[in-house]
Amino acid sequence: MHQRHWGLLRAILAVVMLGGLAASCGEASPTPGPQPEPTRAPTSTTFTSPLPQPSPTMGEFLSVPPAPPLAQSTPDPDRTPVAIINAEIGSNEEVVTIQNISSSDQDISGWILFNLAGDQTFRFPDALVLQSGDSVQVYSAISQDQVPDGAFFWTEEKVWQEFPADILLLNSVTRLVYWYVAYE
Repeated sequence: MHQRHWGLLRAILAVVMLGGLAASCGEASPTPGPQPEPTRAPTSTTFTSPLPQPSPTMGEFLSVPPAPPLAQSTPDPDRTPVAIINAEIGSNEEVVTIQNISSSDQDISGWILFNLAGDQTFRFPDALVLQSGDSVQVYSAISQDQVPDGAFFWTEEKVWQEFPADILLLNSVTRLVYWYVAYE
């Protein structure tokens, strides 16, 4: 709005409000005095956030400083119903095993195994439900015809090139479910 309209609008509101108040008190309505000038919005549309800028890659965002090898903790089924329970990363074969450690069925359709260092991903197929206690394996660094029945093939290439290897399990909305660190 133009400055002239703002002033007129404020004057009308003041008269209405004061008139209503004065009428309820039984007094005559006062004449409105000069109105203050409205403040103007800045003309610049550039906003600089005081917060640090996010990292350009997911790997940089999720990376943590290297830590000494620690024993894997036992997953808590109340907090994490599906967990990576083992990762065998060798020069000739890589196998990641995930298991439903809860007492109820878990739908892992569209869930993702993610290599933090290399950004490679494996997406589980639709309609994949793990019964309580069931596990599934994902193979890489071997040919597809070498993958056992019931297991999944990722790629013939090595996925994990360096240690410690950070293996992330993300649900279908890419929320971190489990983080497994494999050591040589």
